[in-house]
Amino acid sequence: MSTQPIQNNPQANIELRIRTMRMVWISMFFSLGGLFVLTIFQKRSEDITPNPTLSLILLLIGASTTLISFLIRSRLLSRAVDRQQVALVQQAYIVGWAVNEVTSLLGVIDFFVTGHRHYYILLIISALGLLLQFPRREPVVNAAFKSPGFLAAVILLLVSSPTVSSQQKPEPAHKLVEFHMALLKHGPKWTATESEETKRLHQDHVNYVLSTLDSGKAIIAGPLTDGGEIDGVYVFRAKSAEEAKAWAEADPSVASGFRIAEMHPWWSEDIFSKPTKPLKLTKMYLAFLTRGEKWTAEQTPATEEIQKGHMANINRLAEMKKLIAAGPFGDDGRLRGIFVFRVESLEEAKSLTASDPAIQAGRLAMDIHTWMVPVGILP
Repeated sequence: MSTQPIQNNPQANIELRIRTMRMVWISMFFSLGGLFVLTIFQKRSEDITPNPTLSLILLLIGASTTLISFLIRSRLLSRAVDRQQVALVQQAYIVGWAVNEVTSLLGVIDFFVTGHRHYYILLIISALGLLLQFPRREPVVNAAFKSPGFLAAVILLLVSSPTVSSQQKPEPAHKLVEFHMALLKHGPKWTATESEETKRLHQDHVNYVLSTLDSGKAIIAGPLTDGGEIDGVYVFRAKSAEEAKAWAEADPSVASGFRIAEMHPWWSEDIFSKPTKPLKLTKMYLAFLTRGEKWTAEQTPATEEIQKGHMANINRLAEMKKLIAAGPFGDDGRLRGIFVFRVESLEEAKSLTASDPAIQAGRLAMDIHTWMVPVGILP
């Protein structure tokens, strides 16, 4: 178990921020519900004179207030990303929720002051505004990575995050998006023996892969051709991990038990395009970065020096146009992330990573596979 303090663990910090915001969001819903219960059980004065004009004014002000809450939250979130301040993300949501809650208070005022029977419309508007301001993970991640660029941000998650020196001037943040990766592995009914049934199942699998690419559910997919445990990889653009898992399990080869789908949240820049038509496959090299034998979450001058060399190597590969995509996994397991190389051979991909200080030191290990993907998706 890691003894690394939570403030030195970027992944833990992100998760803590998100959990905190979601707890506050839930409490705001309880507060709104409490106001509604108050109007149900509290008797109004019998001397109230209905005032439709005032009720309409309150309705217009309330609707405008909820709209303004979205604008304020959006402005503060943009500022949080620009300044790379995660605390501003939390502030943006809380301010948005607080402004939106004014609408529900106006509904209570409408109930007690005018006695209008449709006072609850303002409470509904406030509830919808709060529902649409659910705290998402993406803004927190985008504001969390204070680094010289996208690849450096990736490495902050892959290794362990050192403090950026005061001499470094971070460039504008690169936006990371959460995708969901399915690693297709041999299932309980796997067989290497070719038969009419396996041929049919393979064609059904191929048709399903093409349908997910056409529909936009999958942003990239393709087989690994080296005959290892992992047969292929999907990357889904889904609203949730559950939705991505359902799509992966709908693959005929998975549904039949021929394969299983191992799911991982995965972060990357959204660099993906639609495949060209007619569909053609091109050869890439997919590298899984894993924790090495000497992996440790502890930060020391030695590990920081290793990381600097690691980052320099990654930036060198990117500048050579050999490394075209990268991204960390979000579940903090043995798999740390992936690199995608466009090179001439597997041997070249291995040689490009062999001099990496983190790999030489045993902090990371690299498992490289030949990956066939549709032409046109990757830049």
